[in-house]
Amino acid sequence: MLVPKTSPSKTLAQAQRSLFRGVRLSLAPLLVASTLVASGFSSQQVSASPVGSLQAQAQQLAAQVFSANAKISALAEQYNGALYEKQQIDAQISQTVKQIASDREAVSANQLLLQRAAINAYVNNGANGASASLFSSADNSAVAASVYHQVAANKIADAVSGFTTAVDQLNVRQSTLASQRAQAAAKMSAASVARQQANQLSAELSSQLAGVKGQLAAALAAEQAAQAAAAAASARRQLENAGSGSGGYGGFAQTPIVPPPSSGHGSSVASAAEAYLGVPYVWGGTSPGGMDCSGLLVLAFSAVGISLPHYSGAQFAIGTPVPVSSLQPGDLLFYGPGGSEHVSIYLGGGMMVEAPHTGAVVRNVPIRFGYDFAGARRI
Repeated sequence: MLVPKTSPSKTLAQAQRSLFRGVRLSLAPLLVASTLVASGFSSQQVSASPVGSLQAQAQQLAAQVFSANAKISALAEQYNGALYEKQQIDAQISQTVKQIASDREAVSANQLLLQRAAINAYVNNGANGASASLFSSADNSAVAASVYHQVAANKIADAVSGFTTAVDQLNVRQSTLASQRAQAAAKMSAASVARQQANQLSAELSSQLAGVKGQLAAALAAEQAAQAAAAAASARRQLENAGSGSGGYGGFAQTPIVPPPSSGHGSSVASAAEAYLGVPYVWGGTSPGGMDCSGLLVLAFSAVGISLPHYSGAQFAIGTPVPVSSLQPGDLLFYGPGGSEHVSIYLGGGMMVEAPHTGAVVRNVPIRFGYDFAGARRI
C-alpha cells in the first residue's frame, strides 16, 4: 500500500492554521472591543452621563455577543460538514477494503491454478516433478520458461496479472482515501477547537454584558432617584409658594379656600394605597390584581370603611376642596375638567401615589401641578 504524501499530523496543523486565521480575522473586532470594555473604555460615547455611556457599552456588547453567536453557529456547521465528509470517505474506504480482500482471494486462487498448470505441463513433457521443483534448477530454466509461456498462452497469467493490477489500483485508491480522511479529521479538529474559542469569547462577552447591565441598572436607579428628588423638591417649593400667599400653582391663580378639618383617616388611606405599589394598571379594575386610578381610591378608602363611586369625577364632587398649601396625607389630587380624567392620593413630602395608565403599575411619584390640575379634595 502506498504511503500518503501528506501525513495526518501535518494535515491537521495546516487545517488548524488555515481555519484559525479565518476565525481570528472574523472575531478580531470582537476581541478588540472586548479588551476595550474590559479596560473600562467604550468606542462609543453617546453621552457624557454614566447612563448614556453604559447604554452605549451595553448596546455594543449585545451586538458583539450576537455576532459571536452567529460565528459559533457557522463554525458548528463547518464541523458538521467535515464530519459528514469523513463519514463518506470512511464508507468508501470500507468498500475499498472489501474489494481488495475479494480480489486478493481471486489472485491467490489463480496463482495456485497457475502453479498447478505449470507443474502439469512440465510433467506431461516427461520430467520427474517429484525430484525438483519447476524453477529451482538452472538446468531446467529453459524448460520452465517454455512451460510458463505455454500457460500464459492459455491466458491464466493474463488473468493473474489483471487481478494484481486491480489490487495495486485499489491500494492506491485506499491510500488516497486515507489521506482524504486525515484531512477531513483535521478539519473537524480545527473547527472544534475554533468553536471552543468562539464559545469562550461569547461567554466572556456575555459576562461583561451582564456586568454592564448591572452597572446600568444601578446608574439608572440613581439617576431616577435624583430626578424624583428634584421633582419632589420642586413640588414642595410650589406648595411653599402657595402657602406664602403667591396664590397659585402651575402658573394659575388659586381661589382662596378655607382648609377643611382633618379627616382623621388620611394616613390610613395613604398607607392602604401604598400597599398596592407594583400592581398593574387595569382599565376599569377595582381588585388587588389590577386597578385604574379611581379604582385605587375605591380600594384605599374601603380599607377605612368608606365606600366611593368608581369614577374620579364623582369622587371630586364628593370631596371638600383643600388648598394645596394645606395638603395632608390621604388628600386627593384631581386632573382634567371637574376631576374627570385622573386622580391620585397625596402621601406627604411632595409625593403622591397613583395608578397612571395602561402598561404601568401603581407607583409613587412627585405631585404634578399644571394646566390639567383641577384641585385637591379631602374625604
